[in-house]
Amino acid sequence: MSGLSGVSTNSPVLVPDPTDDHHESVYSEWKSPTTSDDKGIGITRSIGSNGGGKKKPTSDDDSDDDDSDDDDSDDDGSEAGSMSSGVSLGAEIIPAVGIVVTPGTINFGFLGAGEVSEVRTVLINNRGADDTIITADVMDAADDLFIDGLYVDTCMWDEYSTLLGSKEMTTADLTLHVPSDYSNIGSMKGILVVWAEIE
Repeated sequence: MSGLSGVSTNSPVLVPDPTDDHHESVYSEWKSPTTSDDKGIGITRSIGSNGGGKKKPTSDDDSDDDDSDDDDSDDDGSEAGSMSSGVSLGAEIIPAVGIVVTPGTINFGFLGAGEVSEVRTVLINNRGADDTIITADVMDAADDLFIDGLYVDTCMWDEYSTLLGSKEMTTADLTLHVPSDYSNIGSMKGILVVWAEIE
C-alpha cells in the first residue's frame, strides 16, 4: 500500500492514481497557486461553471475608491449658509370721513336786542380719507336765539356749505345777530353741529 506525503493543504495539485494508465488528472475549479509578498501561497478562485471567467478584484486600491465615493456623497449633502434681517412694519388706517372742529366753545359776550357780535373763528379739519362737503346745523335751548341769529361766514347757518379735501382744513367765521324783538335775558345756550358728508 502506498501513502501520500509532503502535500501542502494550500495546494490543489492532485496526485494521480497509480492504477490509472494515463495518469491524467483534471481540476478546473482552482487555478495555479501564486506566491504573495509575504512568501505565502495564495489561490485565486475562478468565477464560472467551468473555471473560466474574470477574476474578482480584491486589491487595496478598490477599498480606496470606495472611500472616495463616500467622501463625494458627503459633499453633495452640504448646503450653503444664509442669513436674514427683519424690518418692522406699521400703518395707521384713517376713516373715510372724520372732522375735528376747534375750539370746542364759543362765547359771543354781552349783547342786547338787535346787536351783532364780534367775529369768532372756528377751524375745521378734515382728517378722513375722502373729500367731504361741510354743512352746519344748530341746536337751540335759548328760545331760537341761535336758530334765528347765527351766521356762518356771510350767510345763515342753514345755507352754509363748503367742499373740504382729505387731510385739509378750513376756517369759518361765526357771528350772532340778536333779533330786535328778542326779549329773553340771562345766559343763553346753543350748539353748532358741523356735518361732513362724502360728495
